[in-house]
Amino acid sequence: MPSYRPIFDRLLAVCEGDERIRAFWLSGSLAKGTADSGSDLDCLLTIRDADFDEFAAGWREWLATITPTLLARELPFARGSFYSTTTGCERLDVVSEPVSQVPTSRHRYRRVVFDRDGLDATVPAPEPSPGPDLDRLRSTVEEFFRIEAIVPVMLNQRRDYLAAVNGVQSLQLMLYNVFVECNQPQPPMGIKQWTARLTRSNGRS
Repeated sequence: MPSYRPIFDRLLAVCEGDERIRAFWLSGSLAKGTADSGSDLDCLLTIRDADFDEFAAGWREWLATITPTLLARELPFARGSFYSTTTGCERLDVVSEPVSQVPTSRHRYRRVVFDRDGLDATVPAPEPSPGPDLDRLRSTVEEFFRIEAIVPVMLNQRRDYLAAVNGVQSLQLMLYNVFVECNQPQPPMGIKQWTARLTRSNGRS
């Protein structure tokens, strides 16, 4: 989307001027080559180890130098990493990690914007995706039938239509998850690309 360009340009300028940031990558669908006009601006920042705690503690102030936001929340499992929505409803998501964690990072798909120290050479290669997980399929199918047995009770005996609607939505999601698991391994794509994970034979015929 054109509205993301000024945000990216400002982000790049701030990152280039901050010596604590040793490398800047695009991540998510932008790195996987599956981005479209609705994709988020997903970024990975590598912070000098000695400066990581300072950066993580001050990420809100740092973000405010880039764009005004409607909301910004730190990821509970990654200090100094956050997702945000700007006042223009653009979505800027940033993951930060110390230099020492790059060789073991779980973020394998990334595209270099700048790299001051040659860190891109230490990023682990993406691991091959496994095929269908039979245990996951089995547990999902079992849960499907458990919920399916509850829905008639909600409709016919309790007449709790709100609970029944929630149950039907749960069944739909489980069917989707079964189809997706049967399609493993999946090609790299963004997490919010749902339809692309199906095939005509299992989900769109």
